[in-house]
Amino acid sequence: MGSVSDRKPAQAATVGPAITAGTTQTQAGATVLVKDINEVTVSGTNGDGVQLPPASKGLRVTIINADAAQTIQVWPASGDDIDGGATNAVDSSAITSGDTRDYEAINSSSWYGVGAASTGDALTSNPLSQFASTTSAQLAGVISNETGSGSLVFATSPTFVTPALGTPSSGTATNLSGTAASLTAGNVTTNANLTGVVTSSGNATAIAAKAIAISKLADGTDGELITWDSSGVIAAVAAGDSTQVLTSNGAGAAPTFQAAGGGSFVFLAEVVPTASTAVSFLNTFSATYDDYLVIGVGLLPAVDASTRMQFANSGSADTGSNYARVVGTNVDQGTGTFTNTSFEGPLRMTLEATSGLGGNFQMTIRNVNQASQLKDYVAHGGAQQSSEADTFQSYEARGGYDGGVVTGFEITFDGQNFVAQGSVRVYGIVKS
Repeated sequence: MGSVSDRKPAQAATVGPAITAGTTQTQAGATVLVKDINEVTVSGTNGDGVQLPPASKGLRVTIINADAAQTIQVWPASGDDIDGGATNAVDSSAITSGDTRDYEAINSSSWYGVGAASTGDALTSNPLSQFASTTSAQLAGVISNETGSGSLVFATSPTFVTPALGTPSSGTATNLSGTAASLTAGNVTTNANLTGVVTSSGNATAIAAKAIAISKLADGTDGELITWDSSGVIAAVAAGDSTQVLTSNGAGAAPTFQAAGGGSFVFLAEVVPTASTAVSFLNTFSATYDDYLVIGVGLLPAVDASTRMQFANSGSADTGSNYARVVGTNVDQGTGTFTNTSFEGPLRMTLEATSGLGGNFQMTIRNVNQASQLKDYVAHGGAQQSSEADTFQSYEARGGYDGGVVTGFEITFDGQNFVAQGSVRVYGIVKS
């Protein structure tokens, strides 16, 4: 709205004759006003209209709706706007029957309504909500005694930025945080002394020895161990892998997981037989180990049969002629009889299914990664041949294989099914 100083010098107002509002209800068809004070006596239909003269800063025009019943719409002159609306747009608030409204030009293209019931006045029926949206900065610009800066603040959940609060008369500081640099403690309410695992007396507390449960420790990484470093500070030993062993680094240093020393065994795999014809480790061997230990316990066929072992080449059991002839010795512990045999495969035991207890064996396989060199194996085992206690027999065998790199092996019972019992375990022998 223009200020008084913006207005033209005082002069006698011109009064127009009785006016009839234009009936097209458009800017082009609205009756053009040419006087300072304009009385519209006829508005044939609600929405018939009049048009303000071209805006000139300080110009003020009064419109009186003297029609007995109908409203009047007000348009600006072409190229002007009203109350900051769109150019050439009608005033959003029509003048009702019997009302009067003033319009004042604040520049050469904009009018603002300043009369009764217009969007420029705050009345009981049309409060501040009728005005255009106003920012906090704009509101502060028309107030002369404000304090602070920034956004307008309301009661519920406001955000203050570096305020100087002064001395509050009351308040609850339950959720305050940060460091208080200049507070003076008043009366402090203390709780009763604690008892149990944690005890206290006044401000002093203590934790009982051997009272911290594992569940109270902070979460860590699976496989890590707890230790103390050279300064006596608690620390974690990093997890190793399945081929490493925990190794002491001497007094004053935390232990670490390291590669096992030469000749030690690293567990690799285990198979528990099911009612099938083979126990297979066709891809268990790798370049990590050249030598392997295989232990079988409690093996039993569903029908009387002998165990056979075949090496695997490229993941498939080799049933060909790449095996060197095997010399085996069977010893009947009941009669003391020794029997020498020659057969293919490192271990062969005749096991009785109906009443025997099954067989056990241990076998060492060497040099598996040398494609052009001989691989050899040494095996020994024992089995009960029948329900008679004196028919236990032991077996020893050794031989060779020249079928290329060995990737694993397979154990069968001459095509018969295994009984679902026992196990076969494979270990890698760590290189020196």
